[in-house]
Amino acid sequence: MANAIVDASVVIEYLITGPHTPGVQAFFNQATAADRLIVPEFCLLECTNVIWKQVRFGGMAQSDAQNLVRVLRMLKLRRAPVRQVLAAP
Repeated sequence: MANAIVDASVVIEYLITGPHTPGVQAFFNQATAADRLIVPEFCLLECTNVIWKQVRFGGMAQSDAQNLVRVLRMLKLRRAPVRQVLAAP
């Protein structure tokens, strides 16, 4: 499997159940097991912002959000500088 670059929308779909979550989770599990999943350096900040917006505006419990942030921090994601991601073929 080649390296895969994903953005915050894909990571959030992995964390918060949506219409594409089963497929994203299968992809994530395969890519992270092979250490092939790359995210832009600011992805974790964007994901954290989405999670906390779910608390503020979407009715998510704060404890659930804190758990999701913990899971986010433990995901096996390779962070890359934006200029490196933009230069990728």
